[in-house]
Amino acid sequence: MERYVKLETIGRGSYAKVRKVKLSITGEIFAMKVVKKSLLKRRRQWSASEGRYKNAYDDVLREIALMKKLSHPNVIRMHEVVDDPEKDKLCIVLDFHLNGALMDTGGLPDEPQTPLEL
Repeated sequence: MERYVKLETIGRGSYAKVRKVKLSITGEIFAMKVVKKSLLKRRRQWSASEGRYKNAYDDVLREIALMKKLSHPNVIRMHEVVDDPEKDKLCIVLDFHLNGALMDTGGLPDEPQTPLEL
């Protein structure tokens, strides 16, 4: 985590905070999603499809697994996952988009893009 210089907080949700960060070596700008693992593990919910209780941490691990497989111009790319057990934090380093969340940019692009393939 020392490789990144923390800049401002650009978003906050139920489980995570998103910060704008700069890679100290190259100066590249990224978004870093920071989640507190102990909080995620405490939040349990019933999964009817799996027939068991699961926690929000399971959802984050599934999100990471999916993002590792995705490569498409319309999908934010995940660059790195930093698991910091000493600080109980999981950090997901993603592309930084200047216009913010898709919900805030006026919708999808006008020009169609290549279909998403897994």
